Amino acid sequence: MDASHDPCPAPPCATLIPTIQNLGGGISIGTYEWTIFDSDLLVASSGQFELGFGMEYDADTICLAPGSYTMVATPNDQPTGGAPVFSVAIEGFISGPSQNVSWITPVPMPFDFYLPCADSDNGIATSVSPSGLSAVQQGTSLQLQRIDGQPLGNVELFDVQGRLCFQTSVQANSAAIPVVEFGSGIFMLRAGREVVRVVLAR
Repeated sequence: MDASHDPCPAPPCATLIPTIQNLGGGISIGTYEWTIFDSDLLVASSGQFELGFGMEYDADTICLAPGSYTMVATPNDQPTGGAPVFSVAIEGFISGPSQNVSWITPVPMPFDFYLPCADSDNGIATSVSPSGLSAVQQGTSLQLQRIDGQPLGNVELFDVQGRLCFQTSVQANSAAIPVVEFGSGIFMLRAGREVVRVVLAR
């Protein structure tokens, strides 16, 4: 297939928009914690929505690898009215599945995100770059190595929101990064010009 017509997003992740909207007659006031889990029940991303007077809709923007996921949204406050509904959308605000917020037991909302584009292990497994940069979690550290023997150089670890979590410079071809403080989820590791996608688990 011509790359210009490839329906899959460019690796390693694509834009996903978690949303919440009040679809009831009353006014929903409060905050809602949202979490997206991957197929291994690891936290892929999380955040907080807010609704109130003049705020009938809220959204966030994340970068997620193709695969199967589940989203939950949990209210932090007692119900005040309205009917908040959480959902996911892709760029262009093309909506995916939706689910009513429950104040009793969180109701999970499963969804597939570019699933045909996912590679093995849900498309989010710890990977090796074409040049041989590997990143493998061992306990509380992430073991990095360039098989070609070249120095790692400037090493940066980003979360799915693109925030810089860790940065260092390494002149050797291997190193260990302490990752216990970053929690579980999907991260992007850049060493020099090489980028790999990693999944961290506590």
